[in-house]
Amino acid sequence: MSELESKIHDAIAGSGFGAVMAVGVDTFSYLTRTVLPFAENYPDRRAAVVLPHDGKGVVLCPVDWSEAVRDQGWGGEICTYDENDGVSPLAFVEALKRILDERDLSNSKIGLDLTRVTKGLMDVLRSELHGIVFGVVQGCLELLDHFFDHHSSLLVGRPEARHLVEPVPVPVPAQEPCSLLLDDVDALVVDQLLPGS
Repeated sequence: MSELESKIHDAIAGSGFGAVMAVGVDTFSYLTRTVLPFAENYPDRRAAVVLPHDGKGVVLCPVDWSEAVRDQGWGGEICTYDENDGVSPLAFVEALKRILDERDLSNSKIGLDLTRVTKGLMDVLRSELHGIVFGVVQGCLELLDHFFDHHSSLLVGRPEARHLVEPVPVPVPAQEPCSLLLDDVDALVVDQLLPGS
């Protein structure tokens, strides 16, 4: 296990989450050290990495991205889904549900890179994954942020792709950086957008 992988594992293990899930192109790249082919040009194509606190991670992606992820050195499991199986994002969410069930995470607290989740995807996640409590993963990513500069070329293999993996800060109360629940985040977002409301 590399130093970066060890830091990621330790951050997740100490986060209080059953797993951390990254759906954003940048956080996906940051945590897997792979780049999804032209992902920023296909915002409706979903990919995620699920990193359980006590096990090896799994990448969930469309069938035609799986080979690129494996070729770039991803050593964990790759689970694919067919984008044509239902209206977006249902095929993605069904495959995610299977991954969480197989790892006994279907009634867990999952850390999520909230700034990368669309409202439509969040609505489907909430409606389809009933036992899951989603929380903001920001505090865990901050722990890794200082590590980024030293390892930028290792993360994606190309220094010119650094913009794909830079984390973006999310407002999180200082007392509980890794355990904020999504209902609390809704209030935070409103406060940020409409001060004094």
